[in-house]
Amino acid sequence: MGGSTRDVIRPRFFLDDFAPMSQSSSDVQESTDLPTFPQVQVVFGHLRYEAADLPVVAKVVVYQKVEGMDGVEIGGSRRVRSVKDAKPSSRTRELHRARRDTGRYKETRWTAESSKTETESGLSNAKKMVKDISSMIDESSNTAKTQMRYIERLEKWGKGQQGAVVVAKRNENYEYIQVMRELEYLKIELFKLKLDVASVMKDKSR
Repeated sequence: MGGSTRDVIRPRFFLDDFAPMSQSSSDVQESTDLPTFPQVQVVFGHLRYEAADLPVVAKVVVYQKVEGMDGVEIGGSRRVRSVKDAKPSSRTRELHRARRDTGRYKETRWTAESSKTETESGLSNAKKMVKDISSMIDESSNTAKTQMRYIERLEKWGKGQQGAVVVAKRNENYEYIQVMRELEYLKIELFKLKLDVASVMKDKSR
C-alpha cells in the first residue's frame, strides 16, 4: 500500500447481520468496475478504512466509485452519515425540458391543424353557398326580365281588350313584385356571406 494513491469508494451495504471476513465469497456481488481491495479505502463518515482490513463484510449491493464523497447506508433505516442526493446534470435537465417542449409543440400543432381543417371546411361551404345564391339571383333576375317583356307584349296586343289586359297585368305585376323581393333578399344574403368569407380569409392569412 505505502504512499500510493488509493481510490476512495462509497459503498452501500444492506446488512442482515454482520458476518466474519472469511465468509463465503458468494455473498459478495462481483463488479468488474471495482479496483482490487488492497488499493481501496472505504469511507464511513470521517473515518477511513482499508477495505482489506474491514472486520466484517455483508451482501454488497452497490459499489459506487466517487472521489471525495463519504457516507454509507446500513440496515435499511440506520444511516452512519447522510449523503446529499445528487442533483440532475444540466444535460438531463435540458433533455427533460426538450421532451416537455416537444410535447407542447405537438399538442399545439395538432390543435392548429384541427382548427385549420375546420376553418377550411367552413370556408369551402361558405364559398359554395355564395355560388348557389349568386346562381339563384341570376335566375330570379332573368325571370323578372322575362315577365317584364311578356307584360310589354301583352299591353301591345291587348289595346282593344282593355279589361282582360288590366287583369293580366295586375297578376303579372304581382308575380314580378314577388320575384324582385326575393331577388333583393338574396342580394342581402349574398352580401353578408361575402363579408363572412372575407373575414375568414383575413383570419386565415394571419
